[in-house]
Amino acid sequence: MMRRKNDKEKTLLFLILGFFVMKGQGFLWSIPLEWTVSGALLAILEDNGLASDPMPLCPMPGVRISTPLTPWVEGVVSCDIYGTYYGYSDSLQRPIPVAIENRSALVVGALVGIGPQFRIPIASPPFALPGPWTLSFFVGPVVEVRASFLASGLEGADAADAQEEINRMSSYFWSSGRWLSFSLGGSLFFLPLGSYQLGLSLTSWLPLYRIWTDYNQPFVEGWKVAFGFLIRKNP
Repeated sequence: MMRRKNDKEKTLLFLILGFFVMKGQGFLWSIPLEWTVSGALLAILEDNGLASDPMPLCPMPGVRISTPLTPWVEGVVSCDIYGTYYGYSDSLQRPIPVAIENRSALVVGALVGIGPQFRIPIASPPFALPGPWTLSFFVGPVVEVRASFLASGLEGADAADAQEEINRMSSYFWSSGRWLSFSLGGSLFFLPLGSYQLGLSLTSWLPLYRIWTDYNQPFVEGWKVAFGFLIRKNP
């Protein structure tokens, strides 16, 4: 008798959970979402003399998903991906981006951000250019997920040394909150392409962790700046 009662309770619980899941899916599908695809050139700023590549430039594809909160404000989730070569400097005691001939690891990073985006419509663009335009500003926290892989072409002792450097890189990247940054960005959609719009973007990532650690590092260490193109479907 007790077993039958438990089975009935489990069945009822699954039915209730199923009801809420179906209702939740309906709610999620009802949220208006706007997808934006980006392609940018990322600059990783460094100031450490001749120890590293002074400013690596990396291609950075990305995607943004936004939903309107008010006529002027949207909630945005973004993800931008990059990859470049790194080595570990014993003198600086930290990972540094390096030229390909000094590589130890290929570091692939994903900058995942969330925050508000403020949108300003421009119904009448200057110089009688076709419109409308849309000017946007984005701010918010960013989590930087970095994975380090052994660089290609390394063998024997070089590969063993590089693997030791990779272990130290991973420890550095994930300690003391060095995965937390703050993003400031702006974009301008100005060129209609059929049912799509083309725009330009400028984004910077500022290392929040510098507030509580790495006080003796150069001012620009950890900063990233990207300039690129955006394309989205017209609302």
